[in-house]
Amino acid sequence: MPLLIHSPVILDLLTTLISAVRRSTVSVQEFSLAALVTSRINGSVACFNEQAHTANELVDVIALLRLDERELQRWEQRHPVERVTLQAVQWLTRAPDRFSTALLTSLFDQGISSEQAINLLAWSGLCGWLNRLKIALGDTD
Repeated sequence: MPLLIHSPVILDLLTTLISAVRRSTVSVQEFSLAALVTSRINGSVACFNEQAHTANELVDVIALLRLDERELQRWEQRHPVERVTLQAVQWLTRAPDRFSTALLTSLFDQGISSEQAINLLAWSGLCGWLNRLKIALGDTD
């Protein structure tokens, strides 16, 4: 974000926050998927395209995310771990006040540790906030 260049202290804090959240055994692919889904939900085309450009391992999923919700739901049926991850990220992004322990339990049931789940959800929350901030600042390129 160009605005942060003028405030190196804030930029350093943001970089530290991002590094802390991503310091996990969560795969890069899962972090990328969370960022893609969050930007799609928030309508942040620039953030989606930026993430899609670097997430080479998710080419098939990126194509699905560009389509309608039904195609994504069909894909989720064949990918149970990704399905619960996507559901948790979707609820946290769309209706954070309705996010529940049932969503966390679903993540745990798929073998995701509590640390991984918290880091992934914190990452998606941060991505969502950055999406909305970029849109509000008019930084959509």
